[in-house]
Amino acid sequence: MSENQNIIILGMHRSGTSLVAGILFRFGIFMGKNFLGIHASNPFGHFEDQNVIDLNDQILAAAGGSWKDPPGSEAILNQADKFRKEIISLIAAMPSGTWGWKDPRLSITIELFLPYLHNPVFIVCQREPLLIVDSLYRRSQIDRKQGLRLTDIYQKRIEYVLEKYPDHRRMFVSHKEICSDPGAVIRQIITFLRLEIPPKKYRAARRFVMPKFRVHIAGEIIQKSVSTKAALLNILKIIKSVFSQT
Repeated sequence: MSENQNIIILGMHRSGTSLVAGILFRFGIFMGKNFLGIHASNPFGHFEDQNVIDLNDQILAAAGGSWKDPPGSEAILNQADKFRKEIISLIAAMPSGTWGWKDPRLSITIELFLPYLHNPVFIVCQREPLLIVDSLYRRSQIDRKQGLRLTDIYQKRIEYVLEKYPDHRRMFVSHKEICSDPGAVIRQIITFLRLEIPPKKYRAARRFVMPKFRVHIAGEIIQKSVSTKAALLNILKIIKSVFSQT
């Protein structure tokens, strides 16, 4: 790795942020040590540090909202002094060198963290809004009208931050493209981050993508299973079918 970077993954919930975080994790990039657990809607993991989630939830609550009822940008920025010590402490706990964070809430709180990050770069996950809304409804039973509103808020906040801080490098990752040509997108991420990734880790990242999307294709079956055990059995069958073809 040619330079130390703080890699921040931005994107609405259900836009592919866990997928990108999982790729970085398989590159050997530190993504946190207290990961949020797996779920039937995300059976391969979120690669999301619970400490980051907790702090973001506290910030949003103090600003009068939550991840699914986002406060206004000004209300969030008004929390800067209140949470300065917690933000600095959280960043100080990260290892030296390159590391990454993934929490969709960062899409609306990132301005509070930027003054304390070292060489921050953004990977912005993009997905068709109606697909995000459908996925949100299946996972969290969020009304589709509310889902569209949420998606619009997150996307506009991300656009605002990117425009306000043009000097921070960024790349965009399309959910559709990583589904159709994962190898190409993984190579683009490697190039953007200026990483030197050995073939073994590249293959691990590619293998991570392929079964994950077989699960997404069968997501309705998995999430409608009558029990967690049934869901996990379906997941294992899908993974087995993928690796039997490689």
